Amino acid sequence: MIAIFLAFYLYQKESGIRLAVASKSFQVDSNFKIEIQPIFKKHCTPCHFQGGRMYERLPFDVGQTIINNEAGILRRIKDENEKMLIRKYIAESKHPKQ
Repeated sequence: MIAIFLAFYLYQKESGIRLAVASKSFQVDSNFKIEIQPIFKKHCTPCHFQGGRMYERLPFDVGQTIINNEAGILRRIKDENEKMLIRKYIAESKHPKQ
């Protein structure tokens, strides 16, 4: 994330124009791929990933699936640290900072 911000900053400085800082949705998506998706790959592969029998109904490589099914997912994840990360991701997705 820092590298992206730095690239925006350098481009802005060289071109003399103002650029929008990376949007919150990009940051949330980035956090999903880095922090959240590995939890589901560990616990929910192969069924909820490409080619799995549950993929069509509940694809766990899509962040919105996690947000829309919070209660059921948190019931099945036992590790408290993983639950904390998932809760944080869902909260940030539902209420992005402006």
